[in-house]
Amino acid sequence: MKFFLVKKFDRVYSLCIISFFLSLVSFVGLFFFPLFYIQNTIESDSYISLLKHGSYLLIFIAIIPVIFTGILLLIVEKYTPPHKNSKINLWVTNLFFYSYVFVVIPSFGILYLPSIILLTGASVAAIIPRK
Repeated sequence: MKFFLVKKFDRVYSLCIISFFLSLVSFVGLFFFPLFYIQNTIESDSYISLLKHGSYLLIFIAIIPVIFTGILLLIVEKYTPPHKNSKINLWVTNLFFYSYVFVVIPSFGILYLPSIILLTGASVAAIIPRK
């Protein structure tokens, strides 16, 4: 039974949507919840969020995966298998995402691992031919 006659998305696009929402959830978690450890010699040690820290550079660095997976949603076809350009964009975004997680793994890169796993699945699903 179709729900309100909505067409089914392609499997690659579905994985990209889930990857986008997971990276968005990771960013929101970083932005609002206290995850950064700050050592103060005057006061006691505490955890703070990106919002409380107020560094625009850290906020920009944390939102980069959300921006790139969002752009990927605009590039990948919704209902048809991806074309050559979409496959290239998927792999380039995937390589960028791996390098991003590798660089920021000491601070908050681990939060983006579920998103990168699904993006890798989308990249692999794009090159596997359908029967």
